Amino acid sequence: EEYVAENIKWTPIEYFNNKVVCDLIESKRPPGLFSVLDDVCATMHAVSEGVDSDLQKQMTKTAGGHQHYQSCSEGFIIHHYAGIVTYNVEGFCDRNRDLLFPDLIELMQSSEKVSRKHTRGKATIEVRGKHMPLSESTDDTKYH
Repeated sequence: EEYVAENIKWTPIEYFNNKVVCDLIESKRPPGLFSVLDDVCATMHAVSEGVDSDLQKQMTKTAGGHQHYQSCSEGFIIHHYAGIVTYNVEGFCDRNRDLLFPDLIELMQSSEKVSRKHTRGKATIEVRGKHMPLSESTDDTKYH
């Protein structure tokens, strides 16, 4: 409108609102692809064999009817505003694992004195007399 009002010559670029694709990927309700990935990873425990195939099946089950989602042999395809992008699901779940919890367990098992508590909704651990929130680094080298 401003260009027309100021008599500026321009060519409009056709594109669609990409929110529908963002919702496909990020939505909580209905679950988007990130939610499906998190759910599959939460149930995989220590076994990773076949989990990528399970992920692909769950994604197709969840998003198979979506106009911007397409299943393919190695993973899935998203029809983005910028074009068609193919994603290979191999290794998705291993790369999405939350390694803080196993690292925290290892730290607590290797420490001589460890206690944890919740203060005003914030969880902390005490290692060798030092308190720290669980969200900070759990590198135990600073306690030696």
